[in-house]
Amino acid sequence: IKMKKHIIKMDFEEKLAHLQPIELLGIARILRVDVAEPSADPDAKPIPRSGEAIIADMRASYYQLNRTQKRNLNLLLNSLVAHGKQIIVDGGEQQ
Repeated sequence: IKMKKHIIKMDFEEKLAHLQPIELLGIARILRVDVAEPSADPDAKPIPRSGEAIIADMRASYYQLNRTQKRNLNLLLNSLVAHGKQIIVDGGEQQ
């Protein structure tokens, strides 16, 4: 796989800015960042957190990772950014 050099030079926040919303939520899950406010009532509908709060927590979690974990996450992010032009439609088809 040939990586574009401009992707590798992006910092973590720039790579996040190039992701689709579903990809961003996946990275948040990998970093164990909550995307909904905790609720005392388990039957209540979850209340989404603000995007700024989610990104701030993702940034804090990223900088707490060790070197190997950061490298692996950056490989994933580089792949997502490089192939971000593909759109996944219902049924798993790609355009």
